Amino acid sequence: MEQGFKVAVRNLFARVSTDSVTGCWTVGAKRYAEIASEHIPNYRMYAHRAAYLYAKGPIPDGFVVDHLCKNTRCVNPAHLEAVTRRTNTLRGEGKTAVNAQRLFCVKGHPLFGENLRTYEGISGPARGCKACGRLSALASKRRRRR
Repeated sequence: MEQGFKVAVRNLFARVSTDSVTGCWTVGAKRYAEIASEHIPNYRMYAHRAAYLYAKGPIPDGFVVDHLCKNTRCVNPAHLEAVTRRTNTLRGEGKTAVNAQRLFCVKGHPLFGENLRTYEGISGPARGCKACGRLSALASKRRRRR
């Protein structure tokens, strides 16, 4: 690892404040680390990525650094893990993660077993309710007959 990078990350660690309850090392309002490099002057990267690179080594291709503590300003290497973007998204609290954890559709049908329909959606694998699909097809057929 480059000497300038190591010094920059050590300086970053010197500015962190530690939360005794959660164990998070936060960097305050600034989430970026200014990384001095011989090859790239004034290079900026997220502070948590710099901390991961310093403590655990390179981030594998196709992986992102996930905050296990869910605190985006945390740079504690023990709270950081390299995972796929899909895993990172599903661990979150956004719509995709919420929908992936649902056990019943909006009409109350189960989203598991024989009633689960999986298909390739616009942005990857998706799930659907077979019962709702049948009801929708039946309603469409009735509309066409009128």
